[in-house]
Amino acid sequence: MLTIVGSLAFALTVAAVAHLVGADDLRGLVLMFAVLAAIALSHSISVRMMRRPVVTTTAKLGALSLRYRPVIAMPTFLTCLAFSPPMIVIGYQHSLPQAILGGVVCAILAMLVPLVAVLQAKRAFLHMSPDSIRVTTIFNDSECAWDDILRIRITDHRPGIDSIRIKCRNYGVTVHRQIRGFTVIRPGQEWEFSAVAWGASLNSLISTLIFLHENPEIRKTLDKTQIEAMLEDPPWATGRAASNRPLLE
Repeated sequence: MLTIVGSLAFALTVAAVAHLVGADDLRGLVLMFAVLAAIALSHSISVRMMRRPVVTTTAKLGALSLRYRPVIAMPTFLTCLAFSPPMIVIGYQHSLPQAILGGVVCAILAMLVPLVAVLQAKRAFLHMSPDSIRVTTIFNDSECAWDDILRIRITDHRPGIDSIRIKCRNYGVTVHRQIRGFTVIRPGQEWEFSAVAWGASLNSLISTLIFLHENPEIRKTLDKTQIEAMLEDPPWATGRAASNRPLLE
C-alpha cells in the first residue's frame, strides 16, 4: 500500500508542476496515472477492510455460513466513474462512436456495480453444513456433499489469485439454480472459488475446509465461535500458502 500511496503522491506532484509550467500534455498523462494509482489504492483499502470473515447461523438452517465480501466493488465503481466522462467527451469531440459507446457502458456499470454489490452482500454465502458445502450468489446456487468431495487444493493456473479448487465425484455437484453466462459450477467439473471473496485468507479457508472434510463428527457439533477461530489468521501467517501442491488427495 505504501508504494501505491507514494505513486499517487508523486503523480499528483508532477501534475501540479506540469500545470504551473503549462505542459498540458504531460499534465493529462500524469493525471491519468494518478487516477489509476487511486483505483489501485481503493482496491488495497477495500481488501484490507473486508479481510475479516463474517460468520452467520441465520443464512441457512443448520449451517455455518460465510457472508460474501464485495472487495472489488469499490475499485470497479471508481474505474468506471473515472473513465466514463472523458471517453464520452473525447468521443463527441473527435466523432468517435466507439469511445462514446465505451463511456456509456462505463456509466451504466458505475450505476449497476453498487446495486449488484448490495444484492450479493445480502444473498451470497458459503454454507458449511454437516452434510454438504453450498455456494449461493444472486446468479448461482450449487451444492456438493462432503462425501462426494475427492480433493481440495489451491489453484496453480492463475498466479497471484487466491482461489480454492474442489474436485467432486462425477455429478456430485447439485445445481439448484444458475443463470447462463454467470455459471461457475458445472456437474462433472472442479468447483473453484476465491478465498478473499469470503473475507478469509487462502491459508485459513483451505485449512478449515480440509479439516471439516476429514472430520464428519466435528461438523455436527461445530459452532460459530469455533469457525471464527479456525478462520482467524495466526500471527505468523502470510498472504498465500507456501505451496501450490494439492493439499488433499
